Amino acid sequence: MKRGDFGAALVHYKAAIQKLLPDQKASYHTNLAICHMQLKNYHSALSEAEAAINIDPGWVKAYRIVGAAWLRLGEVGKALTEGYGRAIEVQPHDPEANRWFNILNEQVTAAAREKEQAQAQAGAQPFAELFESMANGRMGGLGEAFVSFISNSHQALRSGLMNWGRRSTHRDSDDMV
Repeated sequence: MKRGDFGAALVHYKAAIQKLLPDQKASYHTNLAICHMQLKNYHSALSEAEAAINIDPGWVKAYRIVGAAWLRLGEVGKALTEGYGRAIEVQPHDPEANRWFNILNEQVTAAAREKEQAQAQAGAQPFAELFESMANGRMGGLGEAFVSFISNSHQALRSGLMNWGRRSTHRDSDDMV
């Protein structure tokens, strides 16, 4: 078998797994997962890495492969939680898992901050423009009509609440008799 011939390696690792005892299979499933990663078969890599984890839940290399496969599939959250995060739970000082976890966590945090800022700006922008236009008199009669509407609505609401309060008090006194 030539170096870098991952297709042939898949065949040999699969054959070896059939002959091994269950407790010896974790490293072979991990090697199969690595071959699948090289061949860009990321879902197959996930399956093989999970098979290794099922055999040996402490097999950190398999968790790192899970993280790498999810990352290649564009699932950064799953790469963090199911891959690198679990690898750190199993072996807290694993340098590769910690490095990738920190890199991805920083990216996710920065992206969330940017999204939150963009949403805040987008939400405030139309109102800021509307009020600026009204303040500068660029809306003409429409701006005045809007201000009048808001003012009248506030007054109507206030008067309705006051009348309701009076009726409520009147009813309460009737109930007491």
